[in-house]
Amino acid sequence: MAARGAGEDFSVYIAAIDHLASVTLKGGDRFESVVWAASAEHKMVVFRQSPPHTFMKGDYVAVNVAEIESFVDKGPANVPLPSIKELTLSDASRAVADAIAAVQQKQAARGRGVTAEAQAIFDGLSKTLRCTWNMDQIVVMGTIIVAPPYTEDKVGLLDTADKVKEADAFKRVKQMVSIHSLWRFD
Repeated sequence: MAARGAGEDFSVYIAAIDHLASVTLKGGDRFESVVWAASAEHKMVVFRQSPPHTFMKGDYVAVNVAEIESFVDKGPANVPLPSIKELTLSDASRAVADAIAAVQQKQAARGRGVTAEAQAIFDGLSKTLRCTWNMDQIVVMGTIIVAPPYTEDKVGLLDTADKVKEADAFKRVKQMVSIHSLWRFD
């Protein structure tokens, strides 16, 4: 359907929504684009110019109909829609379970009833080492304990730890705790 200088006849533009259109403006500019919307009230036509490889991104151009010299409706745009996977009950259950596990993991990383300083030490250690809380004590790699007041002299090994095997990790934890204690402003 072609419309030369459709002007104020908005039925032409409204019928062309989701169609590819060839447009010539009064200044001589020409473009091809998908008609996205048309408003008789605002005397505007909105065109969606998007790259062919994506559905979600696009630039939108609003044109006053008084500026349109010619308008040619080239038919449906045939813009491919993204494929959407069917949501099943098992998928939804798995998503809920994953969300619950993520919340529980975050909660496990927060000490209950500990100072902000203790939590800061835990957060620092847990960036590079596996850490958990045991009441108010930080347990590092299941073998090293950092007890309150979380100073270098309060770092120790559990009785079950292999002292030779864990020596390097023990030194590292002591060093990290001592560095953190330098920043205390008591």
